[in-house]
Amino acid sequence: MFKRFALSISVVFFVLCVFATAVFAQSSGQDFFERGNKLYNAQKYSEAVSSYQKAIQLSPRSQTMAYLNCARAYNMLKDYVLAQRYYDFYITLVPSAENDRKIKGELKAVSSKAQRLPPYSTPESQRTVLDQLNASLKSGGPILTAQNGGALAYYDVLLRTGFAEPELIQFQRKLAVGLYNEIVIEISPTQSQPLPALDRMGWERVRNKIQRLLQFSDVEKDLAQIQRLEKTAIGWETYYKGDYMHAEASFREACSGSEPVLAACWGRAVAAAQTQDSEGVLLYIDEAEKAYEKAKHLGVKPYLNVLRAKVYSVVGKHEESLRLLETI
Repeated sequence: MFKRFALSISVVFFVLCVFATAVFAQSSGQDFFERGNKLYNAQKYSEAVSSYQKAIQLSPRSQTMAYLNCARAYNMLKDYVLAQRYYDFYITLVPSAENDRKIKGELKAVSSKAQRLPPYSTPESQRTVLDQLNASLKSGGPILTAQNGGALAYYDVLLRTGFAEPELIQFQRKLAVGLYNEIVIEISPTQSQPLPALDRMGWERVRNKIQRLLQFSDVEKDLAQIQRLEKTAIGWETYYKGDYMHAEASFREACSGSEPVLAACWGRAVAAAQTQDSEGVLLYIDEAEKAYEKAKHLGVKPYLNVLRAKVYSVVGKHEESLRLLETI
């Protein structure tokens, strides 16, 4: 009954955004580690190295055995310099390994052979990208722009060069923080408006960013709050498809907890206007108003009163509706 009204309100606050969605691999670090072991046992050492390095790239802090097995695969390939390097990585991440007699013996044998070879030098392709990535992170980003650029683009290029070292841990932490902050800013309502300037494609872009953030499995995150952000994006995507019942359910989850998402609070009210009685809608409007006040996001009361007035008008309370409209 409120379809035309609710849609007209939402359209006012949205602008068109275009985003090239990146497709990320669904395999985990453990998947690549186990694949590397199978390749190693099949004496396919080059392929094993590639799989171990992908395991490290996905989980540089938790997949410590991938460093050790990568060192062993390099040893079988007679690349003793890189073998020594990955043994050192492993011992750095697992200090107790320094006292492991087996690993000490392996490292000693590899080190003696590596001494006769030129020392390791970072490839120029990696050195250039590392400089660009560090500079971008130092400047504060952007982490991921609408054109799929920013620091995250340099990071992806770095991975394509085969970079798989413990330094990835720090890169992922900085990227995760920057990406989370960008998502929060993007979904925050604009000044004196109940919603950010996003349409359905914009919310889809937000959800893709959240999925990318969640791929940093080794980085500690507030998963409950991230889930609320994701539910908000899903709610608006669903709302634009006209599935108001499921949209309201998503918004309801995003409004839970001590830090409800403002865009979800507004979404719950306008979605409920499609499916619930007036009392339920008015309750959601009141709760949305409290959330905006708590967040000190001012200037939205006129929009809330317009929605209240529409509710009163639909149920025949025309005097209350007119009184509210006169306050706007």
